[in-house]
Amino acid sequence: MKRLLPFFFLLPSLALPAPETPPLTPTFGQETSVPHPVSPFDTARGSTKDPFVAAQDEAAHWLALLDQQQYGPSWLDSGSFLKDVVTQNQWIGAMQATRKPFGNVLSRSLTKNSSITQLPNGTKGNFIVIHYRTLFSRNVQAEEVIVLMTNQMGQWRVVSYLTK
Repeated sequence: MKRLLPFFFLLPSLALPAPETPPLTPTFGQETSVPHPVSPFDTARGSTKDPFVAAQDEAAHWLALLDQQQYGPSWLDSGSFLKDVVTQNQWIGAMQATRKPFGNVLSRSLTKNSSITQLPNGTKGNFIVIHYRTLFSRNVQAEEVIVLMTNQMGQWRVVSYLTK
């Protein structure tokens, strides 16, 4: 089975915490440089859905778009943080050059998720990082890492995707 060389897309400086580092738990009202009117971790506001479940649901929906080679719609469904960094045409080109050659997804399993309040580059906010182990049809096995962030409506949106 082929092993991929590390490929980082969008947030190359994203050095994720070591597995032994406990995840940080965001708290409502915590100072951030990104406006978040509602923290997804604040259950007092009436949300009963677990933030990790909500983020995993959004990640699954978004990955399904990639799996179907719907790169334009995946960009449209991404968070503004991603859209501010890369245009739709750049995204489509990058996915056609890097993701499409892997082939179809044969299997994907969740391996880890964590919450963080600050990216290594200093960007603050409510983030969930989800890791998947994915096997593709062209004998490629990869770790897919999805970083999601809440938008103004408190919904999780993908802001970074990388494979290693």
